[in-house]
Amino acid sequence: MPSTHLTYQSGVVLVLAAGICWSTIGLGVRHIEIANVWQILFFRSLALTPLLLLVMTLRARGNPLPVIHNAGLAGIFGGISLVFAFSGGILAIQTTTVANAMFLFAAAPFFAAVLGWVVLGEDVGKATWGSMVGALVGIIIMVWEGVSLGRIIGNVAAFI
Repeated sequence: MPSTHLTYQSGVVLVLAAGICWSTIGLGVRHIEIANVWQILFFRSLALTPLLLLVMTLRARGNPLPVIHNAGLAGIFGGISLVFAFSGGILAIQTTTVANAMFLFAAAPFFAAVLGWVVLGEDVGKATWGSMVGALVGIIIMVWEGVSLGRIIGNVAAFI
């Protein structure tokens, strides 16, 4: 029982840390004055790849290759999806307001619920549908000014 409690506490701390890191991405990207989207993605990947390989090596007890190989088609699809997500995120922050981009990023759980319903046949409760519709209306109201200001590319990138 104590290990479950420790795991839960670790999860809470990690979720809070992720939220704090995620909240600062707009500030960080906006302070990069010279680099374009692809340069930011290149150097971000260049920095993260060794760290990811280190974590995989430690978790696999010395050999990350079987972990990479066993990822299979799901790993390839997940990797490609992350490329689109990271690219769209950086492009959105650079071409629309950070507030618009973050509001659209926050809509991701709604799309996950809809995809879970459509693809996996998961039940979505009436209260959840109502919350999603209300939140979607709120997001549209908040993002509408960015659309009218011609920042549609950034909004679409954040949406993707």
